[in-house]
Amino acid sequence: MVLDCLKPLTRGRSASARDSISTCPAAAMRQEERRRTRRVTLFLTLCSVCMLLNFLCRQCLASVMVPMAREFSWDKSTQGFVLQAFYWGYAPAQLLGGWLADAMGGQMVLLAGIIVWSAATALTPLSVKIGGLPLIFLVRLVVGASQGVAFPAINAMIGKYVPSNLHSIAAASTTAAAYPGVVLAFFITPLLVESQLLGGWPLVFYVYAVMAVPWIPLWLATSPRRRLPHNTTKNHHRQDDSSPSSSPLLSHQDHHQDHTNGTKAAAAHPPLGGSLYDEEATTPWRDEEQGISASAAAAGDISPTMPCLARRTSKPEDGRRRRGGALHGEMGVLVDFLQHRSVWALLIAQYCHCWPLIGLLNWLPVFVSDRYHVAMSGLGYYTCVPYIVQSCTGFAAGTLADHLINVARWRVRTVRRVLQVFAMVGAATGLLGVGFVASTPLEATLFLSLAAGCHAFAYGAMCANHLDLAPSKAGLLFSAGNTCGMVGGLVAVPAVGFVLEKAHEYGLSDAHRWGAVFALFAAHYLVGASVWMSWCSDKRIDSEHRCRQEQPPSPAAAAAALAGGARGRRVGA
Repeated sequence: MVLDCLKPLTRGRSASARDSISTCPAAAMRQEERRRTRRVTLFLTLCSVCMLLNFLCRQCLASVMVPMAREFSWDKSTQGFVLQAFYWGYAPAQLLGGWLADAMGGQMVLLAGIIVWSAATALTPLSVKIGGLPLIFLVRLVVGASQGVAFPAINAMIGKYVPSNLHSIAAASTTAAAYPGVVLAFFITPLLVESQLLGGWPLVFYVYAVMAVPWIPLWLATSPRRRLPHNTTKNHHRQDDSSPSSSPLLSHQDHHQDHTNGTKAAAAHPPLGGSLYDEEATTPWRDEEQGISASAAAAGDISPTMPCLARRTSKPEDGRRRRGGALHGEMGVLVDFLQHRSVWALLIAQYCHCWPLIGLLNWLPVFVSDRYHVAMSGLGYYTCVPYIVQSCTGFAAGTLADHLINVARWRVRTVRRVLQVFAMVGAATGLLGVGFVASTPLEATLFLSLAAGCHAFAYGAMCANHLDLAPSKAGLLFSAGNTCGMVGGLVAVPAVGFVLEKAHEYGLSDAHRWGAVFALFAAHYLVGASVWMSWCSDKRIDSEHRCRQEQPPSPAAAAAALAGGARGRRVGA
């Protein structure tokens, strides 16, 4: 079997070379491992660059809001109206993007998204000059809708193509890579505005839109094509990703051979259980179908080694029909998932996590300018440092999470719980320091950096939890959580403008106005931490859903259905 697994490696080699590989299986396996690692690394690098470009185009409007508001005489409420347009498009696109990515694959979904958002970003200056507020609102809504498919598509591909023992670092790296885009936007934008080329601030949109052009051919040439087989045992124990059958991002010529060998290996060596995952997680709102797997296995309907998958009796065309199912079918899956409190923990935590994050992203330049009267040329030095810290900490958080799970042998739920609570409580502490302690821009930057650094530990917790719960539906579940997060952003952006306007009407100082804003940010973090601590889990739910969908009816249920049909026909007659 080992030699069969090495056939793709020996294809095209001389007889002596093949003999040397056959006699050195360990060396050949190391070579195969390096090949897989290079492909995973390239895939994650391109996804990370895509998210950097995503946030660069997302953040460019907020980074030029000060000169635009001055030119077009926008007050705080108007600024909030313009900034929130992005999220009106972004939030509803999440579920559509997740469904498309799970049904069609994330490669072309991501490509279409980056093309549309780059074109819309380039059209933004023209829209505001010829159409005013309505047209720029529409263009930013298009930018939001096209960017809304990016994160679900990437997470769907991670669930399909990346080994489960790398899920934390994969989710963390692609999420953390977005924030260098924020750093570039805050740091480069003042330089472009002050250059006064093409009018100053319009140049920002043109430059950021063009940056996506080199990425497109690279993605077309190297994006993955092959789905990674998932472990479908209960509670989502990690599979052995070192086998050739589970090799992610295999080349086209290796696909058929490795898939055949992987099937044989899986039959000979079923996945082993472990103690890393929560086996006792309970759901308060439903009756768990305890014992169904054991009884079905005893009856011969389900394999004892794969208790949550009924034996397939459908025809091949049925599988093609399922893969091309309509959107309402995916919504049925999501409704089924919503019966689990672990999913609600993910959704609520996403909302509370994104409310202060998005509010701060959009209002930070205005805060530094209003509160400390920093000139446009100096904004980049104070606004980009927290996001540099956040990006670096995010990569470290993903690595730490996978180390604790795979090396230190912590339970997955414990890792997700500890990192997420630390992230939210630490971020709340830093933001309260900004609002009520900091008296200089340097002090505010230090507290913001503390908040951003703590916030990034969520990348090894909440941002990877959907891969624990439902790797085969990672795009759908991530998009549902991100939709809740974007709803939080949709509320936060105008809410901050409203609070600032009302506080100004009551005659409050700048310090007190912004203190109220940062108190709102901190309150959301603390609420999210308490919900996550109580309800988070790592128990896999997608295989349980599939079990219920594919489980054949019992003889009694079938007889009852036939009897009911016969009675209906008699009544109709």
